[in-house]
Amino acid sequence: MTNAIDTSRHRAQRILLGFSLAHAPVITGLAIALSGPALLLPAISLALTAAAWAMLRTDPVAGRQTLAIALVGQAALITAALGGHPWQVDSHMYFFALVAILAALVDVKAIVAATLVVAVHHLGLNFLAPQLVYPGGADIGRTLIHAAILLMESAAMIVTIRERLRLLEQAGAEAEEARAATASATAAREAMEAAQAEAAEMRQRIMSTMEQEFSTMVEAGLDGDFTRRIDSRFDDPGLVRLAEQLNRLFSSIAQTMGELEARIIALGAGDLTYKPSPAMAGRFGQMQQRVTNAADSLRSVVAAARAAAATATTTSQRMGQDGRDLVQRNGQQAAKIEETSASMDELSGIVRRNSARMDEADRLASDVSDRTGRGSAAVEKAVAAVAKIERNSNRINEITTVIESISFQTNLLALNAAVEAARAGEAGKGFAVVAAEVRSLAQRSTQAAADITELIQQSAASVGEGVQMVRETGEALNQISKSLDTLTAAISEVAAAGREEARRIADMNGMVRSMEDEVQSNAQLAERSAAGLASLEQAVASLKSIVDSFTIDEGPSRLARAS
Repeated sequence: MTNAIDTSRHRAQRILLGFSLAHAPVITGLAIALSGPALLLPAISLALTAAAWAMLRTDPVAGRQTLAIALVGQAALITAALGGHPWQVDSHMYFFALVAILAALVDVKAIVAATLVVAVHHLGLNFLAPQLVYPGGADIGRTLIHAAILLMESAAMIVTIRERLRLLEQAGAEAEEARAATASATAAREAMEAAQAEAAEMRQRIMSTMEQEFSTMVEAGLDGDFTRRIDSRFDDPGLVRLAEQLNRLFSSIAQTMGELEARIIALGAGDLTYKPSPAMAGRFGQMQQRVTNAADSLRSVVAAARAAAATATTTSQRMGQDGRDLVQRNGQQAAKIEETSASMDELSGIVRRNSARMDEADRLASDVSDRTGRGSAAVEKAVAAVAKIERNSNRINEITTVIESISFQTNLLALNAAVEAARAGEAGKGFAVVAAEVRSLAQRSTQAAADITELIQQSAASVGEGVQMVRETGEALNQISKSLDTLTAAISEVAAAGREEARRIADMNGMVRSMEDEVQSNAQLAERSAAGLASLEQAVASLKSIVDSFTIDEGPSRLARAS
């Protein structure tokens, strides 16, 4: 039943993961329509879905809790996107709907995680950022009402999920009991069928007893066993007479075969000089004569085979010793080749690793060279920018000079105006006040222009030093870039040489392996040849032993001597 729950959870996870992903365009549309953060909210929505997807792949239990948090997070983002809109309060119903939807995961921890996140969201934002929760600002009373409703819903969902899991476990146990009962019924049926088959077989054995008694004796005779007799008693007199006649026939054949067997035993014992008993009649007499003729022919063959076996023994012993020496030399050569192959493998591995390191060094050198080039270009741009600043400073200096000139002239004009006002007496007092203010303004302008000129001169000096330093940095970077180009070219050549060396060593290793395979093959051939020669020695020795076991000289047979 656990498999059924897991299957249901996996299907719900895939559907809810897609459902979470579908919130991103909805949140984007709401944010755009209500002039909200059209990039931030969809990005958070996609991040929540991605986190749930990643956690589901690594830890399904924690993944379901993450998926529940991601879904209620989507509802929170929709509520935030509706900030200030009359529907913002209505969007809170979506939290309750999502908690109910999470029941499809059949996971109490997921419901608890979602409930806690919603509670923290409402309580936290009610005090920290109420505009993201309620259109009219913070409302603790409404938050507590929502929390109470959410807790009731979550409690109902948890009770429902626990009851569902209990019913599924109960159903699984009942299914197991049903399968066990089915297995017991099947075993009983098979036992009954076996008993019926055994009874039928017993009836068949009883019916075939008579046939077996006769057929067994005939088959034994066909196999050369004439000692079998029919021991069963039958109620039918005809079957009794047939059994007695068949027993007498087998007794007669056994007696005749016994006399012939004595003659064949002498031949089998290697006594080719054995003389048979008086001739037999009929077909058995013909068989006796043919055995005698075969013994005479075999005596001639054994005499020739004995001489050939002696020669073959000497030759096979010499060839066997040569084969063993060849196997030993091939074994030593194979061991040396194997050591050489192992050394070549180790050398090939070292060269491949060195080649890989040189390729990496080549890549790093090229990367450093590129970065140095980009740094040199950036320094050139910095030199141009600082030069432009220097030109602008000179321009500002010219402008301040003009301002100083204007201030000086204004001061003179104010001085002349004061003199003229003094001449005018009482009528020129107001004009004298204006002239004094203008003179004061001209003096302050002159002082400010002087201060600006001093700052510009200091800035120009600093800019000059900066230009010089940047130029020196650019020249140093150019030198470094040239050196790195030279180093990169050298490393590239070394890397290419390393790759070529690795290729040649790999080719050499392949040739050594091929040589090793050939030597191993030769060793195996030599071993098989040595084994064949050893077998030949054994066969020749066996042949010589067999040939020596025959007696071909005239005189009493070994059987006769043994008796």
